[in-house]
Amino acid sequence: MRKLSVEDLQFKLDNMLPEFDTTEELEAATEIVGQPKAVEALKFGLSIHHDGYNIFVTGLSGTGRMTTLESLLAQYSSQKETPPDICFVHNFNDPVQPRVLFLPAGTGKTFASAMRDMVKDLKDRIPAIFEDQGYKDQTKKIISSAAAHENEELVAFEKQASEQGFKMVTQRTGNALQADVLPVIGEQVVSIEDARSLAATGKITEADLKEIIANRDELMEQFNKLLVELEKEKATLNDRLKTFNKKVVMPVVSGCIRRVKELIGNGITEHLDEMVAFIEEHIYPFLDALNSDARAEDLFPEFSVNVAVDNGCTEG
Repeated sequence: MRKLSVEDLQFKLDNMLPEFDTTEELEAATEIVGQPKAVEALKFGLSIHHDGYNIFVTGLSGTGRMTTLESLLAQYSSQKETPPDICFVHNFNDPVQPRVLFLPAGTGKTFASAMRDMVKDLKDRIPAIFEDQGYKDQTKKIISSAAAHENEELVAFEKQASEQGFKMVTQRTGNALQADVLPVIGEQVVSIEDARSLAATGKITEADLKEIIANRDELMEQFNKLLVELEKEKATLNDRLKTFNKKVVMPVVSGCIRRVKELIGNGITEHLDEMVAFIEEHIYPFLDALNSDARAEDLFPEFSVNVAVDNGCTEG
């Protein structure tokens, strides 16, 4: 044992402190003081990139836990890629289940803006197509062709009925017009009831009445078959008009959507391809909306983009 001197009991920091005149020149500590194992544990935990791993931090208030975590997270995040934007869009295959798109940071707002501009462009360009004289002429040609064929069929039937002593007439039944084939007796068009009255009074024979009724029934059967065929041809006409409208409209739609694809790049191709297919399938409601008085901003909510997460200003 020895007696301690005053110098032995002095705690000197001369070699431990950095050079400074005042503490204002020093940077604040960013880690937990005196907890190197805790800091290493945090670094190790942050290096694990798998689901199911968590970090629990405990300690006394004021010991720098939050400051240390924020500092370490800032260091790690700055070394990583910037997370993507998250957008929700309409799911054309399952409307009740929105589709989520992950796009490069900052692209979400650009995509949303591009889709709004696309609708405005379609609102301007599509209605102009229907004002074009070439479109009107071609549409008229398709309709006239079908109408001419229908007229030819009806004229041919009327001629056949006339040759058998009948005339096709239109009668009103309630609020509807109905075509009928009536016999011509003595240059007068009469109803079947009137023909029966003529037979009852002896002005025509019963044999004549039976022949009139039989011929009229046969003609009506032919006429009803003709109406069925004409209805089928009307459906064919609608298909021809629909095909023609698609032919003139869809290239404009595809062009507008192609510009959006080129602007945004990958990540939206499948969604926009489904949009094109949806428009083509619902071409008439699509055209009705564009030709309405509604503003472009109020059209097609299913084409809008909901930017849920915008990382455009995020780094790392």
